[in-house]
Amino acid sequence: MAHLDRPGIVELLDRLGAQDDATALGAARALHRKIGESGFTWNDALRAESAAAFGGSAGAAPTDATADDEPAAVDAAPPPDQAEAVRLLDRLLARKDISSTLREDLVALKRSMAEGSFDAMDARYVRALAKRLGA
Repeated sequence: MAHLDRPGIVELLDRLGAQDDATALGAARALHRKIGESGFTWNDALRAESAAAFGGSAGAAPTDATADDEPAAVDAAPPPDQAEAVRLLDRLLARKDISSTLREDLVALKRSMAEGSFDAMDARYVRALAKRLGA
């Protein structure tokens, strides 16, 4: 798979907010073309950046967030520590100062655990959120 020109993509994303409609439309078309030429789909590109930001995820297209010369190898993620995630989710849900939207998201994560679809990326998200909120 070809490499993802992250700096070029970020520059085009910045131009999407231009006041001039022609500039914004040109950036959108160039962005669409650049993703297509890279060999990635939008899903691949977004997963690749999520994987880089959160330490990798099985099945994600690997990239290196610091270098654009070639994709970095990402090892298969170990199974998430669900016991830790349950403790953190319970602590977060016990808080009175979280928004109803966040509460719904946390409940959905607990539901995904019960359904068996809770993965390593979900576990990393819960740990990061708990750390950020001091839970």
